[in-house]
Amino acid sequence: MNMNDHPIIIKKKYRNPFTFLFNKNYKPTKSAVVEKKGIFGMSLTYASKNGSLLEDIKVPDPVYLCFNEIMRRGLRTEGVFRLSGATSEVSLLENKMNSCISNEIKEIDMSIYDIHTLTSLVKKYLRELPEPTIPIGFHQLLLSTDPTHIHDISKIMLQLPYYNRQLIHAILLVSSRIQDHVEVNMMNPEALATVFAPVCTGFEKSLKDTELTIKSKRSKASPLFKYRENSLEMHINRNKNWTNIWRSMIEHHESIISLLNKEECISLSQRNLISHYPPQKHNKTLPSPFSTTGSRIPLPGDIMMEQFYPLNNEHKSVIPVIKPTPYDNKNEADDEEDTINGLHTLSKTFFPQSHTVRKILSASALR
Repeated sequence: MNMNDHPIIIKKKYRNPFTFLFNKNYKPTKSAVVEKKGIFGMSLTYASKNGSLLEDIKVPDPVYLCFNEIMRRGLRTEGVFRLSGATSEVSLLENKMNSCISNEIKEIDMSIYDIHTLTSLVKKYLRELPEPTIPIGFHQLLLSTDPTHIHDISKIMLQLPYYNRQLIHAILLVSSRIQDHVEVNMMNPEALATVFAPVCTGFEKSLKDTELTIKSKRSKASPLFKYRENSLEMHINRNKNWTNIWRSMIEHHESIISLLNKEECISLSQRNLISHYPPQKHNKTLPSPFSTTGSRIPLPGDIMMEQFYPLNNEHKSVIPVIKPTPYDNKNEADDEEDTINGLHTLSKTFFPQSHTVRKILSASALR
């Protein structure tokens, strides 16, 4: 073997693990998508039912913890809700809430966190709701309303689902407390509306989807690109309308809060009335073959459901029991004769047209 003949070394080409960051065509696999589990992203109804009361307003626990702490020590913080908190602290607090079991979340000490961290967290929670705070079904109705007609907006707010209405009630309550210190925190209705309008209407989600569709390889002169560009402009105009609506709501928060409080008192009194006077359930029954007074017996399904809905008092003893007669010194022949006569009478009562049954009853008694 010649010394000049060197073996050919094939170098293995390693792929840069960060290549996907610069590749526009990269699509994450199913294993790369991490599903979040916890109270963030949970439905508003379920989270509110297990939530807490913020001055008699039922809201999810993250909203309660943040709003309660903000009203306690953050109303005079400059730029409250406008300035963002540290991303790392927000993520840590979010993960802590998502990992809580049962009512552990209610025991979290919020006093150790910065106010801007709490405001960023509650905005993040509102963004990640499966459906916006103002449901999509009410968007067109509100956007077609004049923002200066606060009475019309209030009437639409009363039509929202119960827990959505409660959440908006809590947001307006915090906004009203912030307005009491507007000279210090520098958050006027316009500034607060700019914050709450996007996160409460799902605007940021729809805008993100539009931006992703615009970033394509098609030329800017194509009709599709112009359509997408117009769609983005339409989203921006809609957000302006939402900002005007929220500004009007915050400026007239007293009338809206008063109306919501009145509606809450009415619904609460109705729920108390129902709990004190439950509706009478008329159980379907069948006539008792052993009753001489026309009493009826409940169906098997009613008996099974009695553990949840107690039957009426009239069904407590649906099968009458013949009271024992006082014992006397009659002989056995008299007792037997009375028994036979009683069976004859009973058979004639329940089976007036059936002679065969009467004969069977009489024969069985003679045996």
